[in-house]
Amino acid sequence: MTTDPNSWTPSSTTGSIPVRAQVQGRRYIAPGKGKDFEHRYDFFHWKTSNLRKDYWETPRSVSCPGRVNTKPIPGIPTQFSFVLEQVDKELGFISFMREWFDKSQNLFRFEYRAGGSKADLFGETTLSEVHDYNAGIAYVMDPQRGNCSIMPIESNSLDDRQASTKTVRMRSALEFFFLDGVRPSYEGVKTVRGIDADVWVATRPNPQGYGLETWEWVFSTWNTEEQETTGNKQPIPIQLTLRQGKSTTYFNMYNFKRQEPDATIFDISPCYENRNRRVFQFGIIANNMNAILQNIQSFKNAVVSAVAKATGLPPSRIANVKVNFGTAPTVGVELLDKAPIKGDVFLKIKQVDLKTAGDRLFDAIRTNSFQIVTQDGIDSVSSNVIRAQPSQVQELEYQQTKRDEGVSTSTTAAVSVVMAVFGAGVGGGGATFFHGKFMSSIN
Repeated sequence: MTTDPNSWTPSSTTGSIPVRAQVQGRRYIAPGKGKDFEHRYDFFHWKTSNLRKDYWETPRSVSCPGRVNTKPIPGIPTQFSFVLEQVDKELGFISFMREWFDKSQNLFRFEYRAGGSKADLFGETTLSEVHDYNAGIAYVMDPQRGNCSIMPIESNSLDDRQASTKTVRMRSALEFFFLDGVRPSYEGVKTVRGIDADVWVATRPNPQGYGLETWEWVFSTWNTEEQETTGNKQPIPIQLTLRQGKSTTYFNMYNFKRQEPDATIFDISPCYENRNRRVFQFGIIANNMNAILQNIQSFKNAVVSAVAKATGLPPSRIANVKVNFGTAPTVGVELLDKAPIKGDVFLKIKQVDLKTAGDRLFDAIRTNSFQIVTQDGIDSVSSNVIRAQPSQVQELEYQQTKRDEGVSTSTTAAVSVVMAVFGAGVGGGGATFFHGKFMSSIN
């Protein structure tokens, strides 16, 4: 039966809509055994407009084994940075972190508010931590107090995996996002955080043996900010979701950038205050001024790469690149000493000592073999080769800073060397972070 258009008008533009269906009949449960029935079906909120597309899609975080994957998941770059918001619905817990990942340089940095045993060591303050997988060393810096602690990289941290009983290795980009060993299936376009996004889902075993867990990867259809910067429409991850049993954790990613981090991001020079270092200054031919001024930070990154190539040092041991402009540009750079402790990665190549590194740089500039290669743009294939003036290189004396007793500032850092490996996490007490990925488990 339907509404009577002569006596009642529905809110929709349709003149008449169904409100009830009534069915009478006889049902046979066995030969010769029937039973009469009468069913009544009432309809509410009847709509004739088109429904949303996601009504015909599987719900979020539902993995269907054997489903045909109609769209491959986007590739993950080897250099990126983002701001993380972790939301644990079960615990009612929210935390934030900033992360920089550079697999090509074997470097990782993250900023967080200390919790758990890290808070016992450093207090409940914001810490900046750089992991140098070229040496297996973690540099934990307190920007507020100016302190720095040097220790081996923690096992099962955000960015590492166990390589052996005594060593760790840096995760790959796929491992960092838990895309290794799985084949996510495409779930369609859904609205996530108010953004039209492509969604993939997969299940994988819990590493502690607690059955299966469901992972969901959400990528924006394309990144407006990145398109405006580079002209490319590239999807970026905006959310990871982990569901296991009744527990759901959201990992929201903001300001994701798929590009080489600035060289200053991995600066560990505050941890080497008053330790051995060599300071060099060299001139640049004046006609390279415009190429340098186009992008100072890109030029500094290129200087770090050139020094690393000439000396054999990892980028983490090249610090305080400064550019001064006069009649011709001059560049200052500092080379840091080897770490004062042994790291916990397997080193295929022995670390270059400070004397050898400095001599190599000096000789490369004097023999005109030192080249700084800069790109014309972020995604440009063309480059510029900038050479130093062979006759304008000099080594300067490193002026050590005298620190007053009991005083620690950002410019006069107190540096401690920690030999033990601490296995606790960095987040708030009581929170559990998945697999020690973005943060470790907290006791």
